[in-house]
Amino acid sequence: MFLPLHLIWTASPEIFSSGIFQFRWFTILLLLGILLARKFYIDQTKKLPSSDIDFSRLFWVVIVVGLIVGRLLHVVFNQSYLFRMRPWQAVFPFEFDGGFRFMGTQGFSALGIFLGMLLASWLFTMRSKVRFAPLAGILVKCFLIVMIFVRLGNLFNGEQYGTPTDSKAGVVFAGTDQRGLMKVPCCVMRTPDGENPLSKVKSVEGNTLIHHQVGYKPVKLYLWFKPGVAEQLVREFLIGDVKAYLFDHKDHFFEPGDDALHYTIFLEEDQTFIGMVQTVGIARHPFQIYEAIVFLILLVVFLRSNWIKNAPYASGLMLVLFSALHFGLDFLREAQNLKWLPLHAEQLMLVPVVVLGILLLVKGSKPKE
Repeated sequence: MFLPLHLIWTASPEIFSSGIFQFRWFTILLLLGILLARKFYIDQTKKLPSSDIDFSRLFWVVIVVGLIVGRLLHVVFNQSYLFRMRPWQAVFPFEFDGGFRFMGTQGFSALGIFLGMLLASWLFTMRSKVRFAPLAGILVKCFLIVMIFVRLGNLFNGEQYGTPTDSKAGVVFAGTDQRGLMKVPCCVMRTPDGENPLSKVKSVEGNTLIHHQVGYKPVKLYLWFKPGVAEQLVREFLIGDVKAYLFDHKDHFFEPGDDALHYTIFLEEDQTFIGMVQTVGIARHPFQIYEAIVFLILLVVFLRSNWIKNAPYASGLMLVLFSALHFGLDFLREAQNLKWLPLHAEQLMLVPVVVLGILLLVKGSKPKE
C-alpha cells in the first residue's frame, strides 16, 4: 500500500467539538480496540484448564499494571527529571499548572505497557494453576488488536510519525499546524496575547522549492482572515506570528529564520483578506500506517497458528517474530536515540521480550517426558 506523492495530511483529530467537550477519533478508536481485545481475551481464556477464574476481572488488572509500567518506563527514558522535580507526575500523567490536563498517549511507552501486561500475567500464573505460556500467546494477540487501533488514532492526531523521506509514501503532517495557526495570538509586535484574526487555514501542495533536502516538499498555506481585519494587521500577523510559528515547528516545516517570509495578500470581493504563504513542508514516513499494517499481518498470522499445539513454542515464536519486525520498523520512526546506544528506548525494551520468547521456544522445543 503506497500513499500518493506529496500527500498533505490535514484530517482533524476531532469527530465533534463543543466548548470544553471534545469527541476525538483517538478516543473512540482506543476504546474500540480495548473492547475487542477484552472480548478476544475472555473468549480465549475460557479455553484454558482453570475455568473457575474470573478472567474478565483479570483483564482490567493486567491493563492497569501495564499502564503503570508503561508510564514509568516512558519517564525513565524520556522525562527522568520528573522523579526529581514532580515525582507524582511520573506515575500520574497529568499537569496541574494552569488547570487540570491529561498529557495524552505520548506520555506512555506502548512496549512498556506490553511488558507490564506480561509481568502482571506472570505474577498471576505464579499463584494459580494457569500456565504462563498460553496466557502470553493470548496477550500478544490482544496487544496487537489494541495497537492497530492506537496507530490509526495516532494518524488522526498527527503524531508518532516517521523520519523524513523522498519516497512516494512521504506525508506532510500539516493538520496539527493548521489548527495551531488558528490559535496563535495576534499580534506579538503590537498587542501580545491578542485575538487570533483567522477564520480558516488550508494547506495545499506548492510548486516552488527553494531548499533541497531529504523530505522537503513545497507547500502553500492559505489563511482566511476574519471580516474587518485591516491589511496592515494581516501583514504584521504574517511576517511576525506566522513566520515565528513555522520557524518553531521544525518537525513539520522548514522555515529558516534568516529568510524573509514568502507571502502574497489577496483582497476578496467581500473585502476580507486571504494570505498565501509559500513554505517548505517535511514529508515523513507514515509510521503509524506502516505499523498498523504490520500489526494486522502479524495478528492474522498468529490467529492462523493454532496448528502449533505446543503452547510454549507457539507463544515464544510470536514474541520473537513480533520483536524482530517491530525492532526493524522502529528505525523509520522519528524518535531520539539513547545517549549511550544508537537505538530508541522502545527498541531497548524489546530485549526482555526477545529473551522471554527465546526461553519459551527452548522450553517448547524440549521433548515431553
